[in-house]
Amino acid sequence: MPGGAAEPEYVVRGQAFAWALRLLVAGVAVTAQLTGTVTVDREEGAAGIAGFDLFIAPGVPVVPTDWIGRTVILDYISTSAGETTETRRFTGQISGPTWNPITRLLH
Repeated sequence: MPGGAAEPEYVVRGQAFAWALRLLVAGVAVTAQLTGTVTVDREEGAAGIAGFDLFIAPGVPVVPTDWIGRTVILDYISTSAGETTETRRFTGQISGPTWNPITRLLH
């Protein structure tokens, strides 16, 4: 405004949101077994790659090769201002699982 005071600029505070991941392996929800970091890597012209660790409870037998080929679906779920949105982050298959019998983590 020439010759006058500038109009005040109102700053809108940020909104908080809650988020979660949902992981399905072979159609079974295993989100509660996730531990550590979940990664999704996408490069132009290449297939997407996801990485995650699952804790397998003691007493449950694990044969890593049985996991090969199981479908994987990873969704990101976010809720803000009462509105929930879901975004598919990855769809694929398990190709090379590794098993640590000491930590009971399947990677």
